[in-house]
Amino acid sequence: MNLAELQARMLEAVTRAGDADPGLNSLISPARGIQPEIRLDAYRTNIRGAHLEALGAAYPVTQEVLGPRYWRQLLAQEIPAFGSQSPDLHEYGDFLPELLSRAQESYEELTDFGYLGELAQLEWQIHLARFKAPDPDFDWAAFQALEPDRQMRVRFTLSHALHKMRFSQPVDAIWHSHQVDGLDLPPRSPVACCVHRKESFDVTVTRLSEDEWKLLEALSKGQCLEALPAGDSQATVRTLHDWIQCGWINGFRERQWPD
Repeated sequence: MNLAELQARMLEAVTRAGDADPGLNSLISPARGIQPEIRLDAYRTNIRGAHLEALGAAYPVTQEVLGPRYWRQLLAQEIPAFGSQSPDLHEYGDFLPELLSRAQESYEELTDFGYLGELAQLEWQIHLARFKAPDPDFDWAAFQALEPDRQMRVRFTLSHALHKMRFSQPVDAIWHSHQVDGLDLPPRSPVACCVHRKESFDVTVTRLSEDEWKLLEALSKGQCLEALPAGDSQATVRTLHDWIQCGWINGFRERQWPD
């Protein structure tokens, strides 16, 4: 057996759940009387611990809702193998919302936790937003230099850290209730909200009205200013101004002809 094959079998043995390949034990020499399986268990414990810590950092509210002990027990049982496709463990954990949705349907004690999958979806986007590249500042001078008719043809660009979401459960209220300075939101369902950066690595969640959702949807589709849903035009202008001020809108580009 060559080294590459041995390393592959070793990695599979220490990352997957269940017993190791029996044939692998014969290739591992006992050291100081410690049997191969016990030596492999040391690696399993370290790898499992590192991955569970990464998941706890990405999903702190979900972990708190379930309780740290139950959280670790559930994940150790449900995750078939502990291993990341990326060397950066901050990128590990996108599978968890689906895993929790399945677990909620399988475990009687989770019957009343039908929001788990959606809460995890929200937390994963919050986690990702923390590591997005910084956005440029909106260039007010360049925008104000445009003629009014050209201003109406611009398309606003949204922050890379902004992510809009719809949920059947009020998971934004649940998330805020677990923050030190969280908002006291009414448990409305369904709910629309967006994840966005407040400053640096500080990320929060803002609930959206239906008009705000439609406006944000139009912006994300690249509609130009004159084609945005108006409704109350003054309210729309105020909303756009506020979103520029808080960094949701970070730039603009002029519409090219033909469109």
